[in-house]
Amino acid sequence: MRRALLLASLSAIGLLVGTSLPAALGNTAADVGDAGALLDGNDVAFYVESPTYTPAAPAKPGKSPKPGKKPKKPKEPKGPKSTTTISNLRAVPKRIKRGRGLPKLLSGRSRPGFQFELSKVADITLTLERCKSKRGCAKREAIRGSRRFKKAPAGESTIRFKGRLTGPKLPKGRYRATLGAKGGKAQSVLFRLF
Repeated sequence: MRRALLLASLSAIGLLVGTSLPAALGNTAADVGDAGALLDGNDVAFYVESPTYTPAAPAKPGKSPKPGKKPKKPKEPKGPKSTTTISNLRAVPKRIKRGRGLPKLLSGRSRPGFQFELSKVADITLTLERCKSKRGCAKREAIRGSRRFKKAPAGESTIRFKGRLTGPKLPKGRYRATLGAKGGKAQSVLFRLF
């Protein structure tokens, strides 16, 4: 244990102490050793014990991955899901002649039928309504059935249409065709059968 010695001469401050250094120090005089020979009876020594230094405990190391196993990657936040967009839906021509064929999906532009553009591959559904009002199509009657096409390609496509949806030929008149895609907003167009 470290000890610091602080010496003060009593003769310098005009004080007399009757106690000799060895008696004042007691057992500590032996620890002082040869330094006690330099002090006479009129001198007194003070010693201060310095605090014991205790080293801090080492930090615990983190867990290392087991050999042969890859560390897990942090999950990236998922962004909003992209929606399917149908655009530029139009009937070509606007007056369609009735025939025998059922609706068929074709890549690119064709006629007669419904041309449209799709933002990505998706399932689409065609439904029809017959206009009942004399002007416009405010009053409509739904045509029974629908036509579904799986995995329609992205880009320009055409649904060939000749006046039939699922059953026999539809009667002459004005109609409204609606094309919808899963996860997207439906589009509609007016046309006439003759």
